[in-house]
Amino acid sequence: AFTRYIGGGGPAYVERDKMTPLEAVALILRANGLPVLAHPLTNHDPETIIIELKAAGLVGIEAYYGEYTAEEINRLVSLAKKHGLIATGGSDYHGIDTSTETMIGGADVPVESAERLIALAEQRALRPASR
Repeated sequence: AFTRYIGGGGPAYVERDKMTPLEAVALILRANGLPVLAHPLTNHDPETIIIELKAAGLVGIEAYYGEYTAEEINRLVSLAKKHGLIATGGSDYHGIDTSTETMIGGADVPVESAERLIALAEQRALRPASR
């Protein structure tokens, strides 16, 4: 249904407004969320966007991902450490009828990543949401 009707070029397709990464970070922070950059290697220069978003409030980058090589994971973990960010991860699972072969649990994320996110979330929960 998506491809046939509401996907790009479909009869019910509607162009949508897109926010910038900086706008997304600001929105997440206003909601007391924890902004994390997903798929940082899709950027031609991930370190530049990481620096820019860290200045805006980014707290982590997705370093553990089922389709990353060990070298890519190590590079991203190093970038996270260098910039004082949490190296997070996930499977990017979107359902059984998708083209990706990555399944839930397909990324080996250290427990420390979740513990750091939880601690930061608990710390921020003590503050009122911004407006």
